[in-house]
Amino acid sequence: SSDLCTFASNITPGDQLYFCVSTVYGQGSILWSGDSGTFTVDPGNGTPISSINWGYFTSCAYVPSAGGGSASITASQSSAYIGITGIEVRGGVFDGSDAGVAGSGTSLASNNITPSSSNSLLIGFGVTGGSGSISHGSNVAWTLSVDSGLGVLEYFTQSTAAAVNAQFTVSSGGSNFTHIVSFKP
Repeated sequence: SSDLCTFASNITPGDQLYFCVSTVYGQGSILWSGDSGTFTVDPGNGTPISSINWGYFTSCAYVPSAGGGSASITASQSSAYIGITGIEVRGGVFDGSDAGVAGSGTSLASNNITPSSSNSLLIGFGVTGGSGSISHGSNVAWTLSVDSGLGVLEYFTQSTAAAVNAQFTVSSGGSNFTHIVSFKP
């Protein structure tokens, strides 16, 4: 099975890419296509980002320097279902992330991270097994950007290097996974 993450325009060479992929009962390696850059598993504070919760397996990866040219990335794996959420980052450098949080209920929250510099781009990922709508967090001025049906993405530029977490609210509870990433200017 595979899923496609399509961007509004072709990926710019040298930009960074970041993806979270969820599969149903599938823990094998993700096969990436659509860019010649190296897909690197997010180290998540020393532990690769991966979560097994309610039958979904979520893992995250980034490309430090995209090859560019294509407008889409495909993630493939032997799972019965796969969902991908991703973002292209221009002009930032991957700064760090939390290890991800698996939980349940209507309130989703990642661990706190502290960016190493002011004006860092923060990106929150949420994956939910619940039904209903999902909204961005209210702890900072998050903008909900992507809703792939299984995963959502929010972003925020934080003016100071202070601790923050990603938050989402789901209208109907269920199991979930939440993760935050920082890109410094």
